[in-house]
Amino acid sequence: MLAIIAPIITAIGAAWNRYQERKQAEHETDIAIENGKQRIIEQQIANEHELNTTRLKSTGKWFKYFTFFMWFGPFMISWVFPEHGAQIFENLKILPDWYVQSCIAIMFTVWSISVSKETIQSIFHNLGKYLAGKRKVKLQRKVLFDIMRVAKQRPLSQAEVDMTDKAFDYIENGKDE
Repeated sequence: MLAIIAPIITAIGAAWNRYQERKQAEHETDIAIENGKQRIIEQQIANEHELNTTRLKSTGKWFKYFTFFMWFGPFMISWVFPEHGAQIFENLKILPDWYVQSCIAIMFTVWSISVSKETIQSIFHNLGKYLAGKRKVKLQRKVLFDIMRVAKQRPLSQAEVDMTDKAFDYIENGKDE
């Protein structure tokens, strides 16, 4: 009986050993793949760093000063002369979107800020969502004022408009202004 069971046990043991060897080989292959991915990522980072360094060195010092002031000048002026800063930002609001986006792209290029297409799209998508939210609040105010006018069957007084605006501001900002 032992003579019959021994070859079966030996076959099961051999099959188990082959299974373990295959699992070990798969594990080693997975490790080699991950190490390869890591080397590729490290090389990409090194290449990107080298490219950014080259870009940064390729622009002149005065050009960088000029672009820095063009980008941060309105902020610095706003700190010192708030009324002039407010006027600058009001003027910037009338610029077309394509112009603003091209200026941002130039700043990213000049200052060697690596920004992928997805990141730039994300910036403008989020800005669009923010502005759409502001527009929605304005539309909600208009709808509320229209409802109030119909309900009262007369135009709203300035005091009623001011009080409603203050309530909206409180809801939006969480504070009295």
